[in-house]
Amino acid sequence: MVAISPIGAAIGAWFGGPAANKWGRTRAMLMVGNLYIAGSLGSAFAFAPWDPAAWRVSGGLSIGAASAIVPSHISEIAPARLRGQLTSLQWMDIALDIFVA
Repeated sequence: MVAISPIGAAIGAWFGGPAANKWGRTRAMLMVGNLYIAGSLGSAFAFAPWDPAAWRVSGGLSIGAASAIVPSHISEIAPARLRGQLTSLQWMDIALDIFVA
């Protein structure tokens, strides 16, 4: 069950970029955030053995899509002098999250 989340993340990363190009980065990030909330709440209130697995895929999709969309969004909205720092901080946050988990 634990390994199913990275499968969702790979799929989310694959489709995150095209979704951002189609609907815009801000709207795509809002949809990804809502998907993440739904996956979190679904996992918290799971009622059957298969249910947490399905919600973990949902969470994985959102994590993968966010990892594809957020760096380019940071690059678009950040001032030129801060772009590299902010993008590095975003990736450091991802690495720390993985380490803590």
